[in-house]
Amino acid sequence: MHLSCFSLPLTWHSNHFLIQEKQLCKREKLWLMSKDSLTQKLKAQGFFHVELLYQGWTEDVENGIWQRDVLLCVNHKPWIFARTALPETLLLQLPFDISKLGTKPLGEQLFNHPQIKQTHLSFTCIPKVMQPKIISTENYNNETPLIWGRARRFTYQKQDFSVFEFFLDNAQKALRG
Repeated sequence: MHLSCFSLPLTWHSNHFLIQEKQLCKREKLWLMSKDSLTQKLKAQGFFHVELLYQGWTEDVENGIWQRDVLLCVNHKPWIFARTALPETLLLQLPFDISKLGTKPLGEQLFNHPQIKQTHLSFTCIPKVMQPKIISTENYNNETPLIWGRARRFTYQKQDFSVFEFFLDNAQKALRG
């Protein structure tokens, strides 16, 4: 699966890859493998807010993909970079208007509509130097050389869409704490 914000295609793995990974502590693995609402988990850690980075159509007009990039922050620090990618055919069919979420968390919508089902979860790991340029690095430390991410596939009315979540320094540091 390729995310254009990264400098190369990412390799995605099953949870067996994550379970065997020795660089992650148990709590990090549990958070990455959780199928629960990440929004709720983050809210339990402190003051939560969403910073909207981009929302709109991708440059790949041919395929009609609508994209939303956000930072999920706890106590004013970015913990998660998240990207949602929806096919044009699904954008108007969802039971909520995703284009009007702004700084509201998507997770609150996804997990409050039982018709939306999570169908697949996969994982990736990239060197921090390859993180998206859209993410400012001025407030990050360099304690963690890798960024762990997951791709969550959801289905609504037999159409799939994806939410990609990358655990940034602040999340990794807090989960190891």
